[in-house]
Amino acid sequence: MIKCIDCKFCDLVVEAGTLFSFINPYGSEVEREHPSTIYICRANPPIAGSWPEVSEDDWCGKFQVKEGVA
Repeated sequence: MIKCIDCKFCDLVVEAGTLFSFINPYGSEVEREHPSTIYICRANPPIAGSWPEVSEDDWCGKFQVKEGVA
């Protein structure tokens, strides 16, 4: 099965379970885990803002297989 993660335009941003911290509205530092893995698709550069986030099963129609993927 072809998946977005097998495409040369797909880059891993963060894996599920990776810890991150932020400051809450009360000024306290809080740690959380990312609930899911996040990828970005670099098939089409953004006009404004950031690269689009995608999941493993997303499909943009510009799939090109990464080297080393069978």
